[in-house]
Amino acid sequence: MAIGRDHLWAVASGDPLLVRYRFDGTAASYPLRVGDGPAQARFAASLDVDDYDNAYIWDGILGRIMRIAPSDQVDIVASGPHWRQINQVPTWEFLGGTINQLAVLSDRILLGMIATTTNGSGDLSRTVVASLAKAGQDSILSFGRLNRWIDSTGGGRRFAPFPLWTRCGRSHLAVYDPSSTAVKVLDSSGLETRRIEVSSGFQVRSDSLARALFFHRLLTSTQGAIPLAQIMQRVFGAPSGALKEAASVLPKYVNLLCTPSGVVFLQRLEVSMTKGPGQGRWEMREPNRLPTLIELPGDLTLVAADDERLIAIQADSFDVATIVVAEWPK
Repeated sequence: MAIGRDHLWAVASGDPLLVRYRFDGTAASYPLRVGDGPAQARFAASLDVDDYDNAYIWDGILGRIMRIAPSDQVDIVASGPHWRQINQVPTWEFLGGTINQLAVLSDRILLGMIATTTNGSGDLSRTVVASLAKAGQDSILSFGRLNRWIDSTGGGRRFAPFPLWTRCGRSHLAVYDPSSTAVKVLDSSGLETRRIEVSSGFQVRSDSLARALFFHRLLTSTQGAIPLAQIMQRVFGAPSGALKEAASVLPKYVNLLCTPSGVVFLQRLEVSMTKGPGQGRWEMREPNRLPTLIELPGDLTLVAADDERLIAIQADSFDVATIVVAEWPK
């Protein structure tokens, strides 16, 4: 999702691909359909908006960057084989990070790309943030391989500590490398303007944490084909040696948000038998203030924030999603 000047834009997994909402919760339009035509897209890998309420998406299948105006006019901003990049990682193998991300700044459009690809897949920890104008050649940031983690190009599972990055307003980026202990705020050329010290980027992968991850992986991948009691039996009956397919350490944070005024949100990786990864607690860090811990209900997932609103997804017991728009506490 992306918060525009007058609308909230949201990408969907079906057809239509894009929905434009008013802030009162009603849908204003469905401007983008699935297809190969000039005003269509195959997949919306990422979404952002500019100051004029135009939405931008990255279609990694067709290799297009597209702009959708509030009038619903669709234009192809850039296209070519170098933009054909999409990594569809199963949710049970993805422990946070930023892949295939698009960010619209005041002077350029940036895209987070996978530096190396093998048979359509790649090592997701080797991310490059590139400027649109140079067809992926002008790298603003580069994250190298993090050797303490399993490398997805080596045939193993994708349990890499994917780097986190997002924009702060229109002129800065917030970047978190799991091998460091700080969030860096950079200008659009990559120069550091602020440093936010955080906890160590790693946490030890305990047996209980490994079993909780194993439980949610089975729960998600089987999609109800295996009874819950049988899943629990497999999880608790598995010997420790059967859970070594992932790295011995795990990332501390799995998501990063930043508002135009520089408020940074870091989502902790916390998982249990009742709560899956990607939910729970966020560390909020404001300039010149002590850190604040925000704990969200288990059915809420924070997806976007600006200086006026917080946007979350709420899923009910039937996994039906609702968009929740909340104002900042006064």
